[in-house]
Amino acid sequence: MKATLTTLLPLLEAKTDLSWQGSVVEGMKAWEEEMAAQAQLTYDDGVNPRCVFRELDKRHPPRAVVTCDAGTTADWYGHHIRLREGMIVVLSGRLASMLAAMPYATAAKFAHPERSAVCAIGDAAFQMLGMNELITVKKYMARWGNPQLIVVVLHNDDLAQVSWEMRTEDGNPMWPDSQDVESVDYAGWARLLGFQGIAVTSDDDVAEATDRAFAHRGITLIDAYTSKNVPPLPPKAPFEIANSAAQAFLKGDPEQKGGCARGSGWARGGALRGMV
Repeated sequence: MKATLTTLLPLLEAKTDLSWQGSVVEGMKAWEEEMAAQAQLTYDDGVNPRCVFRELDKRHPPRAVVTCDAGTTADWYGHHIRLREGMIVVLSGRLASMLAAMPYATAAKFAHPERSAVCAIGDAAFQMLGMNELITVKKYMARWGNPQLIVVVLHNDDLAQVSWEMRTEDGNPMWPDSQDVESVDYAGWARLLGFQGIAVTSDDDVAEATDRAFAHRGITLIDAYTSKNVPPLPPKAPFEIANSAAQAFLKGDPEQKGGCARGSGWARGGALRGMV
């Protein structure tokens, strides 16, 4: 290998045309500006989940372990979490396996007990496994030199990723019978176990809640009552996706009122803006 590289090095020429590199830099700047703007949108039915992830990203300590589940949490993670040197980030396997974020976070505390861990998980996955996993955390947390574990539950009472897939892939309205998730007081459950539980019902409270969580040397659960109407769309959605979503709305999606989307983000550029 050394001989090969030594032979190749004299053949390399320094590029003077940096236009492609410049376009990449400008594109990333534009992306960050757009993500910041999306995180500032407000919704009638709850906290903007993008705002939650953006505030988390601002506060991740050095060498933090961040775990994330499948579903819309993976979208917000990809859009707003910036990996920094020393961090470990674990995403649910193959982007289709629910429930992984909590056991990943617990395992991370055993593997790296000196590191802070942050777990982002949807309410459905948290009901299926996360609530029980907190009991495991309670049992073993005394073994961890740094007991800081922050669990962020996106509480929207909806299987949101599938609801949006129904709209954008099938052109069908969200079907409440299959998509509704029973509401639970997740912050109250955390307090019942002796942990710090924080309920967040307003975008204005997100920064303070995350400050409290990262200042607490122990277990914190942030129960973020988030909007289900924030579309997890790619940067440039194909016409087929936009057309399917429009068909779903025209058929009478239950998240609409009087023919208009309930979430202000739909009306003020959220869903439709991302589809243009």
